[in-house]
Amino acid sequence: MIYPSDGTAVLAEGVAIIKGGPNTEAARSFVDFLNRKDLQETLLRSTFRRPARQDIDLASIPGHMPALSELKIIPYDDAKWDAARRDTLNRLKTTIQNTR
Repeated sequence: MIYPSDGTAVLAEGVAIIKGGPNTEAARSFVDFLNRKDLQETLLRSTFRRPARQDIDLASIPGHMPALSELKIIPYDDAKWDAARRDTLNRLKTTIQNTR
């Protein structure tokens, strides 16, 4: 795992249970499943996605992901990227279509 020396953004991903949803118990079970330590370790090994759990030994996982405290974290400007999202996606789409 290599991170840029000038810094990297850290963005949270999430899962939620919709209040009043039709399958609350199934949703709770699914959230519990996603947050299991063994599943988080499996996802880390296969996708190199940084887990939110603090009880996973990152050094023992292939790829040797550094601890978050070892990284230079730069701020992520949500408003800026939200405003640029449509233009950025259109440019990516055009670039991909033009290079096929």
